[in-house]
Amino acid sequence: PYPKSLRFPLVDKAGYADNDVPLQVFVPIMESIAAGNGTQNVLMRIDWTTLAFDDGSAKDDEDGKNNNKTTPSAVKADISQAQVAIAKSIAWTGRQAKPKATVKLGGKTLAEGKDYTLAYGANKNIGKGSVTVKGAGSYKGAKTAEFKILPQKMKLSKVTAAKKRIKATWKKAKSAQKLTGYQIRYRVASGKWKTKTVTAKKATLTINSLKKGKKYQVQIRAYKQIGKATYPAPWSATKKSGKVK
Repeated sequence: PYPKSLRFPLVDKAGYADNDVPLQVFVPIMESIAAGNGTQNVLMRIDWTTLAFDDGSAKDDEDGKNNNKTTPSAVKADISQAQVAIAKSIAWTGRQAKPKATVKLGGKTLAEGKDYTLAYGANKNIGKGSVTVKGAGSYKGAKTAEFKILPQKMKLSKVTAAKKRIKATWKKAKSAQKLTGYQIRYRVASGKWKTKTVTAKKATLTINSLKKGKKYQVQIRAYKQIGKATYPAPWSATKKSGKVK
């Protein structure tokens, strides 16, 4: 008869992808086929919420059964193995950013407050933000996820056409964002975008040497440079010029 339970050593971080642990099991061959035995490689999926362990005091008796009446304690699942889903980026507001997080472990969606708590970083300035998931209840450990805090989306006030040029005008972004500047791109309808860059002090841009009789599409976005990393806002809605003279 097969045993009702198995007892074996398990290292603290035995969980692999989807909590599958590779094992090699001893398989007896049916006597009607041939005498002997063999081994088989298998994957054992662990449900960390129901797994139990003993402290080493439980021993098998001579009959091969564990007659120790000690109740095993539950193993706490390590939340550092969890999948944490948050928004890749959010817009700057000047307040602490607290994006929602979804936490899954072993295919199960965990509950905030019961299974884990969230600890947010300062998350006030444009750049990298972070949130740390800390295990609670049946879960231990922690895992930190990062996201980007980007400048606010801009809006062009107007785009006017003149002789061989167009002029784009916009309202400056809030100074608290501490921007590096603005990127303005333009094109003839369905053409390839060309981009100009100006400092955060500017509120207008004149683009020269354009084709007579053509109408241009224009977009703008703010950006901030931090070291080698660039944090740009999403592009604004497109604004069209009149015909270039």
